[in-house]
Amino acid sequence: MVAQDETGILRVSSKTPVGPLAGAIANAMYEHVPDLRMRAIGHGAVGQGVKAAAIASGYVAPRAMALALIPGFEEIDVPKTPDCPSGRTTAQILRIISL
Repeated sequence: MVAQDETGILRVSSKTPVGPLAGAIANAMYEHVPDLRMRAIGHGAVGQGVKAAAIASGYVAPRAMALALIPGFEEIDVPKTPDCPSGRTTAQILRIISL
C-alpha cells in the first residue's frame, strides 16, 4: 500500500515498493489529477520515487498519455533525533504532471 498524507502527497521511503507506487501514479494520471506530489527524504526514497515514475510512464503510454517528473525541495519539521537535533530536514518533492 502507498502512504498518502492529509494533503494528498504520496509519501515515499527507501522501502516503498515501486510497483504499487507506480500504480498509484498511473491511477492519478487516469483521474486527471493536475499536480501529483511525492515526498521523499533521503537518496533511497528519491530513487524509489524516480523508478516508480518511470514505470508509471510505461503504464500510461498505451492510453496516449505522458508524464513529467519535476524535482524540488522543501523544509519540513521532523521529530528531533540525535541525527537531526534541529527537528527540521529537507525533503525532495517530486511533482508529476501530465503532458
